[in-house]
Amino acid sequence: MEINYDKNFNQGRAPVKNQNIKTKVGRRFVRKAKEIARKTGVDGLGDATNGISDVNKEFHEVEWDNDEVFKFGANHEGVEDNANSLEKSDVTEIQETKCGVVDEELVESIWGGNSFGFAQLPANGNSRGILLIWDKRVLTFKEELVTRAHSHRHNNKDQLITERSYQTTINNYLSFNKFPISLKLKPLPSNKDISESLKFVLLRLEYPLSNKLEEDLFLVLRFFNCPVKFNKSALKAPGTPHSFPSVLAVMHWLVQTALYNEHVVNSTNVISNDSMFNYSLTSYLHYIAGDDDAVDREDAAFTEKFEVELNTVKEKINVKAESKGGDLKKFNDLIEQLKDHEARAEKQMEEKEKALGVKVEERSRICAENEELKKKVEEQGFNMRDAERMKRELQAVERDIGEAEVERNKWEEKCWDLNVVIGTKWKELEALQIECNQAIRRLKLGTGFQYELNAKGLTPVEVLGDYKSAFKPILNSSIEEVKRTKLDNLESKVHLQQVSSDISAKIEAKENRIAILQSQIDQVSLTIIKEIGS
Repeated sequence: MEINYDKNFNQGRAPVKNQNIKTKVGRRFVRKAKEIARKTGVDGLGDATNGISDVNKEFHEVEWDNDEVFKFGANHEGVEDNANSLEKSDVTEIQETKCGVVDEELVESIWGGNSFGFAQLPANGNSRGILLIWDKRVLTFKEELVTRAHSHRHNNKDQLITERSYQTTINNYLSFNKFPISLKLKPLPSNKDISESLKFVLLRLEYPLSNKLEEDLFLVLRFFNCPVKFNKSALKAPGTPHSFPSVLAVMHWLVQTALYNEHVVNSTNVISNDSMFNYSLTSYLHYIAGDDDAVDREDAAFTEKFEVELNTVKEKINVKAESKGGDLKKFNDLIEQLKDHEARAEKQMEEKEKALGVKVEERSRICAENEELKKKVEEQGFNMRDAERMKRELQAVERDIGEAEVERNKWEEKCWDLNVVIGTKWKELEALQIECNQAIRRLKLGTGFQYELNAKGLTPVEVLGDYKSAFKPILNSSIEEVKRTKLDNLESKVHLQQVSSDISAKIEAKENRIAILQSQIDQVSLTIIKEIGS
């Protein structure tokens, strides 16, 4: 089991070049380790000179540079670079070692190198002992406890407000975690913003908050052994120039601690996903416990799991190899196509080069001719008579140009008039077109023919269109139809006239009959009247 002491050992390191301002003020030995070694009879604690290694603490008084950064380890050059290059913890503790005496070979097999110090601590109850290992390149089991001189803090209180390193670190952390508040130095933030920021940082440290921020904050600071001097009265008005420097320093220290905790969590997650590391750790624990059967079972389980993963990887590799074979074939085909294209391109390039050579020769010939013409022009001489003649010709040309412009203006006016006349005639043609189409619809020719004008025509034939060829067959067929209809109507008329003559004769006969009957009726009526009168 690993325990990381980096909260106490590795916080606040600055670059080595800035560490010459720290003053080493004391050194004392941890007596307990020596006493334990003497009692248990351990033959050396790692770097043994007289049978016992010096496991010591170094106390340092911390001074503040212009960047307000804690400085440690000034008398150990190269420590920072070595610590940054390590991937393991600075201190490792292994319980239940089941070993009476631990030698350097065993520790070297565990640690993986010779840059270590170690100590075997006594058993507690039924425990078999504890093995403690640390990296001697980084520390000789030192705790880097930070204290600040009261006078220095008092003299540089204004400097803390103006320095922006704390503000930048805190604001970057808050913005990275999407916290809506940012701290400003000018003007100082409000008490509410400072309190909310402190609560948020405490929540990031997974501390359950209560209603009293002062108590929660001091519990957290005491738990993490905060090296910054801080009074509860500063939280009553943290936004004042007197209280804000210490509040800012505490908040910066809490942010650094939160960043370290998140880094440890992420590193733990990476290690927990490492199957080889877990297998080695489990096997070693079984080995320390003396359980060989468990070690064999762990080896068999890991070997089986590894073989399964190996078969899975082989299958994936085979699938990828098949797919790569198809891709390789496509790639070879593509290369062949590119080669063919390259050959065609080279052939075209040769043709272009030949054409270019011809053009270059022609250009050279034209340039030579131009040079000869220039020389001839330069060699020609001009006299006054030629100049006067050229002047008269130029005046004649200018006069012709003026007359041409006058004629052009006249023609433009005529064109405008002609356009007006054409527009009027076009409107008349459109009206005639409408009447013609209406007459065609009244004729009911049944072809859907519509007469249309061509506005883009340049001649009357193009404007009116070839309507005769399209309309004349329709009219001819209509004329034949009209003739047939006329003959049919004439025959019907003759028949109707005959029928009318017969009807007229019958009517006349009936009228005669009616007249005879009427005369007879009149005679009978006269006879009756006479008889009545007599």
